[in-house]
This record gives sequence, structure tokens and C-alpha cells, in this order.
Amino acid sequence: MGHQFRVSAKSYFPYFSFERASEDSGNTEIFIQDSLNTRMIHTMAPLLNFTYDIREPLDRQWGVPGEGDNFTGIVGELQHQQADFSLDLTVTPQRAAVVQYCRVYIDESVIIMSSKPRPLPEYLSLIRPFTGELWLILLVSIFVWGATLWLLQKVWSWASGGRSFTLSSALFYSWGIILEDPPADPPNNITAQILVGWWLVFCLVMTSAYRSSLISHLVVQGKSPLINSVNDLVRREGWRWGTPRMTGALLLYLNSSPDRAIQKMYQGMQADSLVKGMEMVLEGGYSFIFSKYYSRTMVATSYTDKLGYTPIHISATEYPLFAGNAWAFRKGAPFLRRLDLAIQRLLEAGLITFWMDGVIFTRVRDTRRQQREEEAGKNQDNGNNVIYQEDDGQVVLGLHHLQVTFYLLMLGYGLGLLALLLEYLFYTLY
Repeated sequence: MGHQFRVSAKSYFPYFSFERASEDSGNTEIFIQDSLNTRMIHTMAPLLNFTYDIREPLDRQWGVPGEGDNFTGIVGELQHQQADFSLDLTVTPQRAAVVQYCRVYIDESVIIMSSKPRPLPEYLSLIRPFTGELWLILLVSIFVWGATLWLLQKVWSWASGGRSFTLSSALFYSWGIILEDPPADPPNNITAQILVGWWLVFCLVMTSAYRSSLISHLVVQGKSPLINSVNDLVRREGWRWGTPRMTGALLLYLNSSPDRAIQKMYQGMQADSLVKGMEMVLEGGYSFIFSKYYSRTMVATSYTDKLGYTPIHISATEYPLFAGNAWAFRKGAPFLRRLDLAIQRLLEAGLITFWMDGVIFTRVRDTRRQQREEEAGKNQDNGNNVIYQEDDGQVVLGLHHLQVTFYLLMLGYGLGLLALLLEYLFYTLY
């Protein structure tokens, strides 16, 4: 019937977007831009015969519980009848107690943005074929086998008067076999020979596995693992993460989640601006947690080159914030049912998903066009448009592949020289 509604909203592309007429805290006048909710309300208004006045809340917040169960931001305006409904508000149990929601029309998920896997240092190529746990077990096995051989030879020598080993000889014996250079005089008793035989089989399997894996690591450089979930994030040693100032549904989600990994993530979370956060992501060792749709748009416009390559990796796992997003209404609003039915029809027609993809595509297209215009006449790419290419040709091993072998050779020379000096001092003084 031509009624004018008071609508409260915050700018949060691609859900709803606007520019403030003034940065004064008391001025709520805005200039609406293209977004999902803009298309929704523009479509519904003439069909249901209403007009609207969209304003930003005075405190510019979504709404979290305050003193005396009074909410801030958009939720507070609806709670105290200062607005009729809001555009795009995440459904949470706390908010649902003071406002009414229409049906959820889209989910609001957060994702983790990190730098794509980077090449591991070449000097680690000799140790990468085995995990640290396997290297430790192998080292322990060498000492345990050598000590066992020494004890068996001691017992055999005591019982039959046969040849015995010193402990150092037994340890070098086990080390020589695994390096495929066993001593020429194996033990002559059956007990030790059985022990040596099984050790030879063990060493054959270990050296074959190591050799084949080493060749692969020398030819194809290893890369750091992906971060696809919160578990991957919190388990990475020395890794940091952050998000913009935690408010609204994200804060409630992190506070109330029973997941231990999310609790650990929340405890280590640091507040960083969007620009600073993405700079640290590109530097490495840092992940940025943000909303899925905005992140997709940002990566496509600012961190993707003209060939479609981006150094940013978006996690495969998404974390929905509660039930999703919907329009929120002041309690008892008689028009809730009509607007709810209209949103249901938009969903059934597939327009919500279609519009969301269209809004993102339009923003990416316009932003990239503006970037091309600004870069017209330049013959070199800037920081966000670097062309990354990889050589798919034949790999020829070079010095950078085998640098660790020369480091080991220098280390061996150094240790040999040090041992010579110590021996000379020992025999000179004593």
C-alpha cells in the first residue's frame, strides 16, 4: 500500500554495498551501489508496492549483546523498534531471541587465505625422502642393532671362547652395512649370522626406498603443504593468522564453537586490516580469515594476473557462520510474511545464486578494466600482475640441486681436520 519502510544495513560486499555521504559519525546518508541485496529489494519493492529508506546504524556495527540484554548496531535498532527490517544479517541464537528472521537465502562462510605452497630449500633434499620420525627410528635402529650384535658376541665369546667385538666395531659394522659397505669378515657363529642376515634385508629395503625417493626430490622440488582447514592452520609450527576487527557473527561463532581447533585459532587470532593482512599473506608464514564471497572478489581483482594465476590459496574447507544469512525484522512486524514469501520465490527461481555470481562478475570486470586503463602505456607489470611461468621441459640436475652434498663434503673435511688437531694435541701433551 505504498508504505515506506525504515531499513538498516551495513556495507559488506557482495551482500550489500554503499558509499557514505559523509564520514561524520552522526550522518547515516548513503549512496547505494550494486550488490545482491540491492537487486533483491529493487525487485521486490515495485511488486509489493512499498518504498524504503536505507540507513547505516549510528554505531556502524552489526550487533552484539551489550548491557541489560540490549544489542548494539543493526540488531539494537530492530530490538528497540528504530527500524522495520534489515538487509543481510547472519542468523545467530542470541539475535533470534530479540528479532525475527525471514527464511535463510544464502550462507555466510569464512575461509582461510594463505600463500600458495612455496619451494622448499634445496639443501633439505637429502633429508626430505624420510620424515623426521622415520629418520629418528632409523638412527635408533642402527644403535640398537649394533649394541645387540656386541652383546651376542660377548656372550658367544664367554661361552665358547670365540672372537668378540668391541662396541665401536659393532656400531661401525651396522653403519657400514646400511651404507652398502659391510666389513669383509662377517661373524662365524650362526646366531650373529642370522642377525646380520636380517639386518641386510632391512638395509636393502631402507636404502632402496631412500634412493628412489631422493631421485624424485632432486628432480621435482618439494613444496610446503597446503592449509585447507583450521586443523592445518593451528598445527603449523610458527604460523600466524588474523582477521579484521572481530565483531558480529564471527565473534559469536569463535566464542561459542566447541571445536578445540577453532578455540585455539581464536586464542591466537590477531586483528589486522585487510590491506596489511593480505600483504603478510603474500610474504608467507601468515593466513587471513575472511568471508568467502568477498575474498573471492578481492583475489580475482587485485591478486590475479592477466593469465589467471594467483599466489593466494583459498582453503577447500569453508566454515558457515551459524544457519546463514537472512533479513531481520522487528518483532511483530505484520509485513514479515509477505517479504518472506517474496524471498522464497526468488530462491525457487534461482535468482539469488544468479545475482550473487553476477554481482561478483561485474565487480571483477569493472575493477580489472579500471586497472588496465591505469596501466595503459606501461610495458612492465606491477606487483599484482606478475606473470608466473614454470618450465615444463626436461630437468637437468645442477649445482643448486646438489648443493647439500657439497655442504656435507665441506663438513666432513672440517670434522676430519678438527679430529687431526685434537689427536695431535692429545699425543703431544700425554
